Amino acid sequence: MGRSVSTPNQTVSQAFVNVCQMGYEWDEESESYGDEFDQDLCYMAWEDFKMDIVDRAQARWKSLIDVSKDNKWAGREDLVLLENDFAQIGVSEYCGCANIWLRHKGEDYDCYYLDNLRKANMAENWCNTIHENFMKEFAEYVQVGRFSNGEAVYQQAS
Repeated sequence: MGRSVSTPNQTVSQAFVNVCQMGYEWDEESESYGDEFDQDLCYMAWEDFKMDIVDRAQARWKSLIDVSKDNKWAGREDLVLLENDFAQIGVSEYCGCANIWLRHKGEDYDCYYLDNLRKANMAENWCNTIHENFMKEFAEYVQVGRFSNGEAVYQQAS
């Protein structure tokens, strides 16, 4: 069984990014990435990548709060970077493919109470409202489909 990059529940948008060059130095002479992998360089590049997501999202949507230092997870493989009352933005990575995702927090509310039902509906609506701008901001690739063995197929975002 194959697998691909993880996605948490209640995800509204998924923007995929190629991060497989992290940890390799750019060679100006050959205009390509070198063959030597550097663990420290990879760690620094990954931290810069996460902070870039935080900075770009907070510049667009002012209500988002940076929770990246809290080491908050949505499941086992999905790191939460930002959140507000309605949504979370985070990142997952597998084999050089990063998934920047937007998920609504509608199921976090007990919908037996009218006020919480309103919050749940607003959470989903807020995510649907920013979906298009989220994809324009972050997506290099979009997922076209998935094979029965779990492997995903992507195309470049327009």
